[in-house]
Amino acid sequence: MERAELIARMRAFPYDLAECWLITGGAMVLHGLRQRTHDIDLGCTARLADELEAKGYAHQRLADGSRWFQLEDDVELFENWLYDRVDYVENIPVISLRGLLKMKQSLGREKDQRDIRLIQERLRASLEYRAIQPEHDAAMAELIRVNLKTHGLDIPGTAYFDKALDHLSAFYSQPGRAYAVLLDHGVVVGGIGIAEFRADCCELQKLYLADAVKGYALGYEMIRFIEAKARALGYRSIYLETHTNLSAAIHVYERSGYRAIPRPEGVIHSAMNRFYQKQLCAEKSGA
Repeated sequence: MERAELIARMRAFPYDLAECWLITGGAMVLHGLRQRTHDIDLGCTARLADELEAKGYAHQRLADGSRWFQLEDDVELFENWLYDRVDYVENIPVISLRGLLKMKQSLGREKDQRDIRLIQERLRASLEYRAIQPEHDAAMAELIRVNLKTHGLDIPGTAYFDKALDHLSAFYSQPGRAYAVLLDHGVVVGGIGIAEFRADCCELQKLYLADAVKGYALGYEMIRFIEAKARALGYRSIYLETHTNLSAAIHVYERSGYRAIPRPEGVIHSAMNRFYQKQLCAEKSGA
């Protein structure tokens, strides 16, 4: 069914729409990411599940104890299946784009991979890079501290206690340095920077993202962005230091072409225990 039919079916649904919401394929259609869906999958509250069970609708208990109902041949209902929040599209309740992404990622099926890419592209479209300004300092410092604390790195010898952490805009305003914040409708959701390390090598610094935008594959994009800045500043290689607790970040670095090196001399963040470097080749120009 296409969008118009889906909306008509939902408006004719015999139960309170405040108690349920579109998920999976139907959500893709209402968010404009797909033209049609073969069926209607809904999440619902425990209250609606209780009502359906009391009316004698057959149901199954899933592994987590939640209930699943087959209301019609093409309508299924899943109790409490919600990530993030419910939005409204043409007054129809639908799982948010972020929730839909998390749902698709949790399913992990091969057929969901294209949908995941489409959702990530849509979510990234609302993001923009800006050179850090004083008004971004407090939000960026808080984001960094929250991330480090989450991974048990709110300890001496990490960026958590950097003297410049609350004034990053001033620190990165110096020659040979750059820092960009990632904004979502004006809200700081991430950041990444570079500063001099030695000779023609810079250091990739303070790559962090808010939980709300993790899972968009943004880390790779942010690294490419800052590498272009490094080339523009004349650097020929880029170094970084990290910690084994930050396994997701390490995965991104290695996939981005960074190679492990021995611990260099003069490491400022003494708690760091993984070190990487990458040569910055000149970008190829188009034909």
